Amino acid sequence: TDCRAAYVWQDTRCAKWSTRGGALWSGDQQKKDSLESWVQIDVDIANPEDAYLQFDYRVESERTWLSDASGIEWVGDFLQVKVNGEPVRFTADNKTEVAGKMWAFKPSLEIPLPKRKGRATEIQFVYVKDSGDSKFGDAAWIKDIRISGTKPFVHRCELCPAGTYQTAPESNECTPCTENTFSDFPGATRCTPCSAAEWAPKGSERCLTKE
Repeated sequence: TDCRAAYVWQDTRCAKWSTRGGALWSGDQQKKDSLESWVQIDVDIANPEDAYLQFDYRVESERTWLSDASGIEWVGDFLQVKVNGEPVRFTADNKTEVAGKMWAFKPSLEIPLPKRKGRATEIQFVYVKDSGDSKFGDAAWIKDIRISGTKPFVHRCELCPAGTYQTAPESNECTPCTENTFSDFPGATRCTPCSAAEWAPKGSERCLTKE
């Protein structure tokens, strides 16, 4: 999950998706503006001919309609669904965004999921907040996500190199060994102190003899 505000000073106020009442919830965005909050699911397509996404959704948001001469309708705050970064039509009336006050969950359309060579297929549920007022719950909910023709995408972890350590086996950050310590194998969870007759610079794979 992540959240991006339009201005740097807003980042700490931008709520991320979490769970509430047995559903994914876009977070508390009340009285906030100009942001996007999203949750992403990565899947590996096993059967491209039978790979689909379906889910139930509900939205409580400001509803701003502004129709131009071409008949295009614009909304203020809304839920959007993206596959590989592109908005997809998921409502019964074939829209890529939904806004307003919904009293109950609605089922989405069956959305085809394309296979990507050497990469995971990315599914994003995005709540977009404009610079206008907050109304109702000012949020979106997603539940009962159904994905067919796929298997969970497994991210492959890499061990930290010698001369560094991981604070935990599942950590994705590598920290250089401090001065006068070393690690001589990948994936170390701590650095070993040098002996009294040895020394080592920061990030060392071995100790050196003092002269």
